[in-house]
Amino acid sequence: MRASSSNKRAAGSTASHGRRSARRKANSSSPIARLPRSRYDARSDMAIGMAIALISAIIGAVLGAYLQRRWTPDYSAQLEALRQQVAGFQQRVEALERERSETERPAPTIRLDQAVADNYVMLVEHQFDDALSIEQVILRKNGVDLSRTNRPAKADWTIPPRSAKQISWSPNPDPISTLRYIDPNVGTNTPIELEFVLVCTVRNKPRTFRRKISVMTSFGNQLMTQWAG
Repeated sequence: MRASSSNKRAAGSTASHGRRSARRKANSSSPIARLPRSRYDARSDMAIGMAIALISAIIGAVLGAYLQRRWTPDYSAQLEALRQQVAGFQQRVEALERERSETERPAPTIRLDQAVADNYVMLVEHQFDDALSIEQVILRKNGVDLSRTNRPAKADWTIPPRSAKQISWSPNPDPISTLRYIDPNVGTNTPIELEFVLVCTVRNKPRTFRRKISVMTSFGNQLMTQWAG
């Protein structure tokens, strides 16, 4: 009996040893098991670290773009307003330059072609780059109005750019009668200097031009002819 018990213990010890040996062989056959333990842990930690860094970079980029769009001020409206101001300033400068150029041009020339009673005709010529529209014709002597005639409603007193045109009107009162009334000593066929005033519009802006012309008068015939000027 005692021998049989010893044999059983020996057999159990041998079986247990065999099972442990089999497990060691199985573990030694795995690729991971064949690697040194320290190298396997280092690679695993490196992969995890790279994954965390990649995710952090993506989150940082998305968050940065959002914050930049949210916090960066939008200057497009201010830039557009500034561009409009610059364009407006440039237009004003160009307009002033045109006006300066126009003011430096000589005043329109006037030639009295006919002046009999209530039928006056004069030739007006100008060198402006824009049309000249005559609104009123005034005849003066020594600052006193002899007649002041507004443009008739149906009359076309607009002269195209850089051109000449005849303007006709019926002055009221008659300049010759007014001249004789204010200066009774004026004789017939005596040169008299008169001032022709043209109230005009050039480029929708009022302009006034003055020209002095010497005329000869015939009171009996109510006639006035240009002598010089």
